[in-house]
Amino acid sequence: MNSIKKTFLCAAVLTSTLLSGCGGTISDISVGGESESSYSDLSSSTDSIPEIPEENVLNWGIPSIAAVSDETVNALNRTLYEKGYDFGVKFTELDFGDYKNALMSEKNVLDIASTGLDNEKDMSIYEIMSADIFEKLDDRLSGSELYSLIPTQLWNSVTLDGSIYTVPSAGQYYEGITLFGNGSASLEEGFTADELYNALGADGKMFFASTDGLEIMELCGFEVTHEGMLISETAKAVSPLDCTECVDMLRALNTLKTEGRLIENSGGESECVLAFDYDKTAANKPLFSVKSRVNTVYGASTGILKTSEKKDNAFKLLESLRKDAELANLLIYGAGYSEKDGRAVSASGAPIETGLLKKVVFGLNGNLLFADDGIATFGTTKELFDAYNEHTVESNVSGMIFDNYTLELKQALSKVGKLWQSSDFEKDLADLRQQLNDAGIQKLVDEMNEKIGEKYGA
Repeated sequence: MNSIKKTFLCAAVLTSTLLSGCGGTISDISVGGESESSYSDLSSSTDSIPEIPEENVLNWGIPSIAAVSDETVNALNRTLYEKGYDFGVKFTELDFGDYKNALMSEKNVLDIASTGLDNEKDMSIYEIMSADIFEKLDDRLSGSELYSLIPTQLWNSVTLDGSIYTVPSAGQYYEGITLFGNGSASLEEGFTADELYNALGADGKMFFASTDGLEIMELCGFEVTHEGMLISETAKAVSPLDCTECVDMLRALNTLKTEGRLIENSGGESECVLAFDYDKTAANKPLFSVKSRVNTVYGASTGILKTSEKKDNAFKLLESLRKDAELANLLIYGAGYSEKDGRAVSASGAPIETGLLKKVVFGLNGNLLFADDGIATFGTTKELFDAYNEHTVESNVSGMIFDNYTLELKQALSKVGKLWQSSDFEKDLADLRQQLNDAGIQKLVDEMNEKIGEKYGA
């Protein structure tokens, strides 16, 4: 059985709101592998198949950064034909830089579409989900094999107003946060900023690779939501800058950075007392871990368009990609891939390292061969479920969308976790508090607590 690959899926792919992972932005991604191309003529392969009538060809809209080559499209359609399916698929690349408008302009000719990727600069995903373009999937999912192939936590993460409209991306999995120590200091879950600072001693160093200081708050007993809000152990939502524990922790990180005792890049460092990462330093004894949160994430999910006249086949295709390893591996790794020791390799036998974006956009990371592409991959559906059940916990606000989560608040909240990097912490703290207040943070807090209360009967 394939072992589970331990990894963080960097927020550079789905943004920090999608995974609470490492730093970066969508623009940081370099795209390799298959060249971008339009969808292919189904009969252009040398191993031709009977021509598929246009009315049986599903049109799938995807961000242009996850282009599928003509060769792969042909191979995919040929495999579908050989497996007895009476439909094919083509892919329409939509402008990644203006994905919402590109999707809206093509929605009437698409059968399936990705929701696109989230980012901190706009509200496109929420606008897309609120545009009523996707078919409600509840009836189709009831009792379906598709529903059984994806962990319940993920289905709950794309619930909208009590219904499911999109198939979630399994690409958001990571194993949570681990605190490592070198044996000279120890901390327990729920530690305070003072306890962290004191644990390092007079000159001890800490390794902290994340750009998001809020990540530590998970180790301190809080939930960090998709929106960048905090939820206490008593299930109360609070603005991070109205949380004394959070402000103290950001201030402590800033102090350690100012003192030169916060190491952001291991670079061969070996004297770290504590480390908030996998064992990249001598501080490699795991002290404790917290499970990762499965937050509400509509980004990188996939839906069937309400205007499609091929909804039955569209659902069959989405289901088939999750139950048929051959189809899934072909879509992700491309025509010409092969298997070597449980891993995907190219025709030349070289390890494939370019499957990450496709796994995210198409939502696949189960029932796949492994690849060195920086994303958790599971060789079987059982491994996928075992990993989610063992290493994740569902968010207190899973499946909730908040009317008071505005673009202004989104942009302000995205700055909170970066405060520890400030050259003038107290000034920037005061300025950001004012920005949050002006953007209506209290309205969001009140709405979140109202919905949490309704969920738990409080």
